Amino acid sequence: MNAGQPVLTSTIGAKGLRDPFLLRSPDGGTFHLIATDLRMYGNASGSWDDVQRHGSRSVMIWDSTDLVHWTDQRLVKVAPDSAGNAWAPEAHWDDTRGEYVLYWASKLYADDDPDHTTSTHNRMMYATTKDFRTFSTPKVWNDPGYSVIDSTVLKHKGTYHRYTKDERDPASDSPARSSSPPRSPPR
Repeated sequence: MNAGQPVLTSTIGAKGLRDPFLLRSPDGGTFHLIATDLRMYGNASGSWDDVQRHGSRSVMIWDSTDLVHWTDQRLVKVAPDSAGNAWAPEAHWDDTRGEYVLYWASKLYADDDPDHTTSTHNRMMYATTKDFRTFSTPKVWNDPGYSVIDSTVLKHKGTYHRYTKDERDPASDSPARSSSPPRSPPR
C-alpha cells in the first residue's frame, strides 16, 4: 500500500503521531482522523514521565471524504493549561447532543504547580465539537482517583457503553475491576 510509504506524516507540533482513531460522520460523508501529538523517537528527553508532565496538550486532526485525499493537518489544543498531556483521543457522535464528544487521557496538575512537579494520575477528559475545529471547554469525565486511559465508547441498541483501561497494575494478568458503571459524559 502506497509503496510502503506513509500516507500521512506529522509536520507540526511534536512531529510524531500515536494512537490514530478514525471516525465517520453520521451522514457518512466525511472521515475524521484524530491522533496523539507525540514523538518519542528523537525526543530530547526520551522520558515517558517527561512527556506526561510537559507534553503536547493538543491532538492532530485530518479530514477526508474518500480516505485517499486528506485536508492539511491541524494541531488543535484540547487539554487545559494545567494538563501535562493529551493522549489517545477518540470520539463518537452523540445523537442527543447533535455533536461529537472527543475524549482523551490527561495528567492534571494544580494551578500552584506550573512546572508540573507533583505526582498525579491520568484521568479521562472530554470536550464537544460539531466540526473538529472548535471545541467546548474541556472537562473531567472519569477520575476514579487512580490512572485511567484509553477509553472507547460504543453505542448499542440506544445505550452508550464505555470501556476504559485501569492503570493501577498494568503488568498484572488480572487487572483490577471497578464497581462503578460506565456512563456517557454528562449532558
